[in-house]
Amino acid sequence: MDKQSRLARTILNGFTAYFAEFENITLSARTRFENAEWRAAQEASMRRIDIYKIKVLETIDVVEYIAAERLHDLSFWAETRDIYAQLVRGMTNFEIAETYYNSIFNAVFKHRWIRDDYAFVFSPQGDMPPVDVRRVLNTYRTRGDIQQAVEAMLREYAMSRPYEDFDRECARVTEVMTAAVVDAGIDKQADIELHALEHHFFRNKAAYIVGRISGKGLQIPFVIPMLHTEDEATPAVYL
Repeated sequence: MDKQSRLARTILNGFTAYFAEFENITLSARTRFENAEWRAAQEASMRRIDIYKIKVLETIDVVEYIAAERLHDLSFWAETRDIYAQLVRGMTNFEIAETYYNSIFNAVFKHRWIRDDYAFVFSPQGDMPPVDVRRVLNTYRTRGDIQQAVEAMLREYAMSRPYEDFDRECARVTEVMTAAVVDAGIDKQADIELHALEHHFFRNKAAYIVGRISGKGLQIPFVIPMLHTEDEATPAVYL
């Protein structure tokens, strides 16, 4: 394997390590919320912000070692870029991978020589392909009854801590959604759909169900916050 190939793979390995750690931090957010580990959640949030810079610096150390005397050779980087482009071809997150490469290149050349010959000014893969949102959404049909769809959704998004009062929460959400549907000029007994992102969104001390009401050609976004009750003797969540 020539030096250009080794350099390209080193940068890709750095990106893969960064992306894996970022995802691991994200995937553990639910456990931190369920356990009310607020300090750990704050530290994880800071780590998620810092991890990109940390991984870039770690990758640069290896890049400098491998490239050696060719570190500032633009023709060497042009060849490395082409190899890297082939390595990330077909990846769903190729744009982030290309950005990571650019971060390494810019660190070496101090943001000079930013040309498509050496870095990724324009992606050789073009624009991101259309995303099939059905793969990341859960769908709940109302079939003329908004409350039964709300109940199904809240059951699926339940945490290890139970709802403080499931019936009350369902009634609250149903009331707000019904009002939004009527205000939009949609018959509340129409067969509309609730779409929710398959994973909760976590921020500070709250978890959020994020989605939309879809029907009659209209889409109404919604965000449902989920919080811990204050009574640790009987831990629960409420909306």
